[in-house]
Amino acid sequence: MSTSDGQAAGQDARRRPKAPADVAPKSRGRRFWNLVTRDYDLSTPELEILVEVCRALNECDLLCETVGREGQTATGSRGQPVIHPALQELRQSRAELRRLLAELQLPDLDPDNEQTVPRGRSLQASKAAKTRWSLHGQG
Repeated sequence: MSTSDGQAAGQDARRRPKAPADVAPKSRGRRFWNLVTRDYDLSTPELEILVEVCRALNECDLLCETVGREGQTATGSRGQPVIHPALQELRQSRAELRRLLAELQLPDLDPDNEQTVPRGRSLQASKAAKTRWSLHGQG
């Protein structure tokens, strides 16, 4: 993976890979595709992972919409309230998304800029450092 900073705008547009047809144009997955392919030159295996990341983002959004529309519980086989199946799928999709993002190994960007999804390990390290330094100042 390399950044495409040094290329002319026209040159970058010609080389930029086209988004897969099943990643809807106005979806979060497509926005992520456009952001990543604009800023990075990915290898073929990295592009395959990116496709799956974009699909997972869209799947999470669809599952969130379903839960929002139908609620967090459903009726079980004996009439009892149970957790909505879409909520269980959402948890699994989010776990898969985290795994795929870690596998893609995109560099972390400024989380305040809202340009990427920060990786879990970086968030944990940042949180630990803040805790350490806040305790250090109290001594």
